[in-house]
Amino acid sequence: MTGYAKVLGVSLAAGLAGAASALPTTIYDSGGFEQPTFSVGTLPGQDGWVQLSVAPGGNSTADVHDATSGNPIKAGDQAVTVFRDGNDSSGSTLFNVPLTANHDRFVFVDWDMYVPIAPDIDPDPNQESFGPGFSMEAYVDGAGGGLKRVAAVGIDAADGAFYELLSNFPSVPNYTGVGLLLDDWQSWQLILDFVDEVYFLSVDGTVLTPGGAPMLENIDYAGGDRLTDASIVPFATDTQYFTVEGDAFIDNYRIRTDIVIPEPASFGVLAFGLLGLTTRRRLLGC
Repeated sequence: MTGYAKVLGVSLAAGLAGAASALPTTIYDSGGFEQPTFSVGTLPGQDGWVQLSVAPGGNSTADVHDATSGNPIKAGDQAVTVFRDGNDSSGSTLFNVPLTANHDRFVFVDWDMYVPIAPDIDPDPNQESFGPGFSMEAYVDGAGGGLKRVAAVGIDAADGAFYELLSNFPSVPNYTGVGLLLDDWQSWQLILDFVDEVYFLSVDGTVLTPGGAPMLENIDYAGGDRLTDASIVPFATDTQYFTVEGDAFIDNYRIRTDIVIPEPASFGVLAFGLLGLTTRRRLLGC
């Protein structure tokens, strides 16, 4: 993690974007879930993907589909359908590729997601809408074994509301008041900063967490600064809505790493947040 430019007294462009000596290194790339790496059918078992059930239930599914299914595809000939089963408890099924590679300060998780609008199971106009949620969750090695969740962001399929978890216990989503598109593709990027222990999220180039959101757990221990997976998780947005069902479609999933946040300039707001964090805490590669 050497070569990170000092940011005190230099411009943002020179201190952050200009410090990159190369493109981010790819840790994993689904290649759009295309053939010959992927074939139509169950996603777990293909190209390292696994399904984990962390609570009773675990009946949700992830399947590679092509155009004959009638399901949306962002680009190419195939994508993935994630189905949330009504018999799952909240967030009990995770789909991911276990990671073993070391990485630099920043990890970038990119994916395209299409979420059809789901029926509002609480149609009272005076009540908040709740439907199935679809999350991306980032995990690291736990200090005493197991895994530790450090970030979780997603969308409620009932009304397009963006949510993030503010804690692991209880793991109740915080609705931010930001509305996202339903019935259309959107490009998501989650950036994890393993030095300042914060994360950032953008959707279609708009930063939803300017200044950064703190990771859900402290990672100041051996192994805590290594990402083990970025999981696609069908989620019940509240305990009383465990029975809700719905689909989401995923394409172009990839994970990369770098010592800096590169261009595009759409992350200028994000980088200014990092500037403040870095000057307050510590500099890497000084």
